[in-house]
This record gives sequence, structure tokens and C-alpha cells, in this order.
Amino acid sequence: MRHEDVITSIQAWFDENASNLQHSGLEHVLDTNVAYTLATLHCFKYLNTQKLTSLHAIGSMDDETSIMQTIDQGELNEQSYQREKAKSSTSHLVKKPFDVFVNLFHFKPVITTMNLTLLRFDFLKIVYNTICKEMATTPNAKSNILNISKFFDRIVEDAIAIVHGNDTIRRSVNANLVQKIVGLINTHINEINFELLVFQLLLSGKIIAFIHISIMILLINLYYNEQRNHFDQQISTLNEEKESVLTYFISMAVPDEQCDEKGAHIFANKVKKTVQSNLIRDVQQIIAHIIQTQQNLNRKQIQTICDEKLQAVAYDNDWLFRYIDAPTDIIVEKFQMLWKQVEKTINQQLENEKYQWKNILIVLNL
Repeated sequence: MRHEDVITSIQAWFDENASNLQHSGLEHVLDTNVAYTLATLHCFKYLNTQKLTSLHAIGSMDDETSIMQTIDQGELNEQSYQREKAKSSTSHLVKKPFDVFVNLFHFKPVITTMNLTLLRFDFLKIVYNTICKEMATTPNAKSNILNISKFFDRIVEDAIAIVHGNDTIRRSVNANLVQKIVGLINTHINEINFELLVFQLLLSGKIIAFIHISIMILLINLYYNEQRNHFDQQISTLNEEKESVLTYFISMAVPDEQCDEKGAHIFANKVKKTVQSNLIRDVQQIIAHIIQTQQNLNRKQIQTICDEKLQAVAYDNDWLFRYIDAPTDIIVEKFQMLWKQVEKTINQQLENEKYQWKNILIVLNL
């Protein structure tokens, strides 16, 4: 099955199980006594912000209508009150309608911006009931406030991105990768729970378990494909060398001189390649180690050595004149002299290494 088909089937399996949960897909939490504002809705990443904003706007319009009706009733009461008051006395001034509204209904004007408007209890209750109803009837509908299917798809997409390594080097499925993906899942769950908490809701343990199980199935499939590709590569290599392997097997199983000769050539060539590979590796290590120990093979150190010879009392005058007249030539000669000593040391150790490998081949009667 193709990788894309596996992801599609896992998503379908999750959607089916999430649909069957209905009300048990969410958990109710007690009121946290935390006030939220309209700006909170605009910061949501998972819940349907557009639908929430629309519900809030509809609720605000209903409240404005109710307030206008209250104001009209207050004005009628004020007019009746003024008529009665005019009959008894005309010495008092008429109060302004707004002052009457404030005094009668004990309202105080609050200056605020739209985003700082507190979310009222009735709006939070409406959203709570709407989310619960959607989860019970159409949990996978795209227009839901909580689209649990879309939420799971985002987790799958981010998990696949971690495995693919941002399209650079595909990562192997191991313990470190699994831990990173588990952390990703927990981060997504915590973030959506912070949004649901505004409406006194949380994802239930059952739906969280389905999320982890689904991603685990996805990782198992990825690991299976990874191992299958590895063994397919091994089989392909074996098929390419089938003739030489078969010849060697026959030479070991069938008592025939001709087959023995062919098998011997094959085995000898393999030993030769192995010895060459190991010898080259050891030689490179020997050369790198010796050169690393030669810290005086640079112009500054060589010039210091030559300068110290200038202080010698009984030294060759010709060398002294040459060093004063052409110091670079003297420095080059000194370097070549030191380098010959390094080459001699390297060659001695290489000879020792080759002698050791030669003894190994003698012991093996090759």
C-alpha cells in the first residue's frame, strides 16, 4: 500500500472512532472564574474563529435591541413622571433622559474598545452548547466550531514533516524520533485545550488516546516500509552477486577440483580487498598521527632554530653569510632536512604495518 493511502486510511479510522464518541469526546470542567475578552477569540488557532465571531456579533445585536427597548420604556416612565411632577410643583428642573436612564436602572457607562469587551456568560453558554451539539450530531463537519478531523490532520501533517526532515534527509524511525513526535502531539493537545477551556471544555482522555494510537499506527507503518526497503536493497545486492556467491557455495559443497579452484580465486580476491582496505585505513591513521606531532614544521619555528645558530661561536661563516644574504633559502633547506626525518619515521612504521599483515596472511596459509 502506498504511503499516501496509509495516511488516508488512518485519518478515516480516526474520524470514524471520533464520531462514535459523540458527547464522550469532550469533558466539562468547572468554571475557572477567569474573564476572557473578544481578543481571546482572535488568537485561536484551532477553533473556528469566524463562526465564534459571528455568534458573538449576533448576541451583541440582540443585546442592543434589548437595551433600546429598555431605554424607550424608561423614557415613557420619565414622561409620565414629569407630568405628575408638573402638577405638584414646577420649581424643579427636568432631568436629562440619559440621567434618568442611569438613575432608574443603575447603569454606568464604560468606555472600552471592541477587543477588550468581556465575553458574557450567555455567549459562553451558547458556544458550549453548540460545540456539544456538533460533537453529538456532526462531529466531522467542516463548519463546526471544533473540527476534530481538521485538528487531527494537522497533527499528522506536522508528524510527517518531522519524519521527512523538511525534505532534506529522511529520518529513521527510532526512540528519539518517537519522543519528538509525542512532544508534538502533547503540544497540539495543550494548545487546543487552552482554547476549549474558555468555554469550560477539554478533549476527553478517550479522544486523546485515539490520537496517540493513530499516530503510533502511522509510525509503525513508516518503520515497516523503512525495514522493507533495507531488506529489498540487500536482496538486490545479493542478486547482482548471485553468480559469485553460487560459485563459492558450489566450491564448498561439491568435491570438484575445478570448482575448488574457482572458489579459491573468489575467496582470495575477497581477502585481498579486505587486506587492502584495512591497510589503507591504518596507513592514513599513521601518517595523520605523525604529522600532527610535528609542531615545528612551520616557518616561525624553523626560523627560530636558524636564529639560534647565529649565536654559535664556532659555526660555518659561509652558512652565516648565506643566512644573512638569503634567509629564505636557508629556511627551505632546513625544512627539507626536517621533512626527510619525518618521511623516514613514516616509512619505518608503514613497513612495520605491512609486515604485520604479511604475518597474518602467512598464518592463514594464503
